[in-house]
Amino acid sequence: MPEIVAAAIAIAALVLFRLYAAHQVTARRGRFVWVFAFPMVVGPAVSVWAGVRLLSSGQLLGGVLLIFGAALGAVELMYFRRVSRAVSTSSPDQDLGEVLVEPAADFMLVTTVGGLIFAVIGGLALIAWAILTRGQ
Repeated sequence: MPEIVAAAIAIAALVLFRLYAAHQVTARRGRFVWVFAFPMVVGPAVSVWAGVRLLSSGQLLGGVLLIFGAALGAVELMYFRRVSRAVSTSSPDQDLGEVLVEPAADFMLVTTVGGLIFAVIGGLALIAWAILTRGQ
């Protein structure tokens, strides 16, 4: 029962903090933009954590996960910086949606192209690995 109460308090605190951050963003304080995209940070963090755990047991997949998570995390940090700067430098009469379009489009382009390149290279590496270990 105490875990449920703690989880409910944590969720309520997160919701209140996001409402506060929304008011700050509409007041053109860009440093609060990361609050809305915070769940995006969980993916790269879990990928890096899993990569480190797998590397410690000597598996090659850990290195791949570590590199992928670190690259995705770096792209997300650059996105947060660009969005924060765009919100902070926008004029009060400018629509926030228009301000966020360019950084979001660039982020989606980089993650889509990067994901496709990662998938193609990973697929080719798996095919090469399967061919090399076929006789064993």
